[in-house]
Amino acid sequence: KSPPDGHLLLIAPVSFTMAPHLSRNPVFNPVTDYAPINMAVDVPFVMVVPPTVPARTVKEFIALAKAAPGQMSYASVGVGTPQHLGAELFKMQAGVDLVHVPFRGALAAIPDLLAGRIHMYIGAINSLLPLIKEGKLRALASAGPRRIASLPDVPTIAEAGVPGYEALTWFGLFAPAGTPAPVVQLLNAKMNEVLALASVKESFQKLGVDAAGGAPDVLTKQVDGEIKKWVKIATEKNIKVEP
Repeated sequence: KSPPDGHLLLIAPVSFTMAPHLSRNPVFNPVTDYAPINMAVDVPFVMVVPPTVPARTVKEFIALAKAAPGQMSYASVGVGTPQHLGAELFKMQAGVDLVHVPFRGALAAIPDLLAGRIHMYIGAINSLLPLIKEGKLRALASAGPRRIASLPDVPTIAEAGVPGYEALTWFGLFAPAGTPAPVVQLLNAKMNEVLALASVKESFQKLGVDAAGGAPDVLTKQVDGEIKKWVKIATEKNIKVEP
């Protein structure tokens, strides 16, 4: 609701595109209420299992799940989150029946995952990479469109047997709708300059994430694509989040 002058901006994650379409009483529209400026960072998702799950590949995990329908579980960081919808997309495309166990954030989910009380989790690489490196969790596949640089030997879920699967999160920079085009272009140019700095790229890489960038229409297309994908999943699975 702030003046569209470019002085108050919003950094928003991918769930920004999902929330209004999952809510019974949406309070904003990600398409009409905001002016996309720049894709800031991509945060790869990775599919992990605890060592107690004998699967070492996605195909082996699918086989285990199909042999015990409704008996294996997956964690999320809450109903309607990218982790929840990403796992539901996997269930649909892989044809498996997994029980959803929502937690209040990754820090709450990971202990149960490490203990083997939860059988699978698709979540952000930055919180999982240290545990993968220590052998406390097994990475079966990356969930995005390409392999993760820090896990080059780990295939994507699409490569590993679920063609067309893709789920990831990102953060974008937005201004209020109606912000003049020259202001949007200036902010975009300056953001791209920062994202191109070697120090910024290095800082992001240490977290396991990637500096993004690009023109405003790159973020516009990303928002549109996310809405189409996740609204379809939420509708088919009848997923709604209370306001």
